[in-house]
Amino acid sequence: MTMSALLPSFYKSTLKNRLKRSEYLIVLIIIGLLQKYQISTIEELANKFPSPILERK
Repeated sequence: MTMSALLPSFYKSTLKNRLKRSEYLIVLIIIGLLQKYQISTIEELANKFPSPILERK
């Protein structure tokens, strides 16, 4: 299954029109991680994300 198949076409077109390309791709990655690993916390999501996420204070 491709990442773009994770969203219905309405959501894909709406998000593509409202987000920058990089933001749209991040949303697809997050949705894919949530569905694949059934993640329930932000910490778990951050650990699975393919790019380092730095904590801001």
